This record gives sequence, C-alpha cells and structure tokens, in this order.
Amino acid sequence: MGQKRGLNKETILSAALLITESEGFENLSLQNLAAALEVKPPSLYNHVAGLDDIRVQVAQSALEQMEKSIRDRVVGRSHEKAIREIAAAYRDFARKHPQLYKVLSIIARIDDGELRETAHSLQNTFRRILEPYRLIPRDETHFIRFMRSSLHGFVSLEAMGFFRHGRGVNKDLSFIEMTNMFIDILKSYTNRKHP
Repeated sequence: MGQKRGLNKETILSAALLITESEGFENLSLQNLAAALEVKPPSLYNHVAGLDDIRVQVAQSALEQMEKSIRDRVVGRSHEKAIREIAAAYRDFARKHPQLYKVLSIIARIDDGELRETAHSLQNTFRRILEPYRLIPRDETHFIRFMRSSLHGFVSLEAMGFFRHGRGVNKDLSFIEMTNMFIDILKSYTNRKHP
C-alpha cells in the first residue's frame, strides 16, 4: 500500500478494514497489517494498543457503516415503507460487505463503551420505525428481536449458499414475503391491542 510515511490510526484502520474485507476478520493480524503498511509490527504500537484494539476499531467501523446505511434508507419513511427499507438495507449491507457483517457477530462479546453506544444507535433506528405501532416497551423489544433474528437468519443462510434450490421460488421473493409476514404479524398484533 505504500503508506509508511503517513502511518497513523486512520491509515492503520483503513488497512485493517481492507484486510478484513479481502481475507476475513480471522486473518487480521499485526504481521499482515504491518506488511500491508510496509512497516515492522512494533511500529504499529506507536498508534494502537495491539491487535485487540485494532479489532475493536474494525468492529466499530463495521457497525457505524451498517447503522448509517440503514439510517439513510429509512429517513423520511414510516410504517410499512420504513420496515421494508430497513430490511432491504440490512440485507444489502450483508451482501455488499459479507466479511464486515461477520464482524458484527462478535460485538456482544466486546466490552467497549463507544461500540455499545453505536449498537444502541442502531437499536434506536429499529425502535423509531416501530413507534407508529404504539407498542408497549416490552412488546417493542420482542418485535425488534423478532425482526433482527429473521433478518440475520436469512442473510446468514444466504451467505452460506442456501436458498439456491427452492422449487423454482426466487429467494428475493422469499425475502420480500418474509418482510411482508413480519408486517402482517405486527399489524395483526397492534390491531388486537388497539382495536
């Protein structure tokens, strides 16, 4: 990459993200990061605390990118349109950045305040799209977990190569129908609660 002269936290993170996207998070090491930046591994310690620090930064960046891509898609939309957009944005991010999406699975195990704050921001985006349905906090949490579990399950199975053979049923149509089913269940539930 030829970034030796401009070595700083930003160039290190940029290189770490490139390695993660091209080789996978599990292959991110101080050795290959230093090689990509054309420096010796000890030079990295002038800017980062170590590999764990770099991994937290990569996870933070991945989460921020996903949160922004989802937030941008739902701005100005509400009710069913917002739900469909958040579902599509979630899947689009997972398909465009499969390795960064995998990084998100470790976030719950990392004790980092900034990371928790960004995760909370993503959670709030889900909460905002459910506000028009007037759910009590407990039920709102249930539906957020329901939606995120459905989305994560679909995109994870899709990434593993499933859904290629489904009796002629297009997987994109299945994704749309899954989202429609979520909306139908949500509307049915709220109609019972608020007739």
